[in-house]
Amino acid sequence: MGNTGTPYHRLQHRRATSDEVAALSVEGLNKSAIARVKGIAWNTVARWLEKAGHSCRRFNDRRIATLAVVELQADEIRAIVGSEQHPIWIFTTIDVWSRLWPATVVGRRSYRNMLALFQDLARRMNLESVPLVVTDGFQKKSVNG
Repeated sequence: MGNTGTPYHRLQHRRATSDEVAALSVEGLNKSAIARVKGIAWNTVARWLEKAGHSCRRFNDRRIATLAVVELQADEIRAIVGSEQHPIWIFTTIDVWSRLWPATVVGRRSYRNMLALFQDLARRMNLESVPLVVTDGFQKKSVNG
């Protein structure tokens, strides 16, 4: 009952082990390395990280509302998952002063995803004072770039 709605719900291991898996992921270890280091099945590591990610998203959706910021930086980050022919893009904004990432969209590098990022940000903000938004622009690059 106390774990319902958390990444610990129906956890068959110690909470500390789940927390260590999340910490290793944040430090940059991939799922295979985490599974080897912790002696846990790869599928278990993947499931725990997915649950942690969903929990973080729910937290952000509940807590980041009526955000008042002065200056935001917006950019997209290219990530290789699997094959270089199919990169994943992370569109994000960061509050310059607090270093908070109030909005993030993951997907193809497209105008639609960039727009989704700013729509999500607008839903989270107190729009009585519009922040300065700094970006390097969004120029169409080559298919692989």
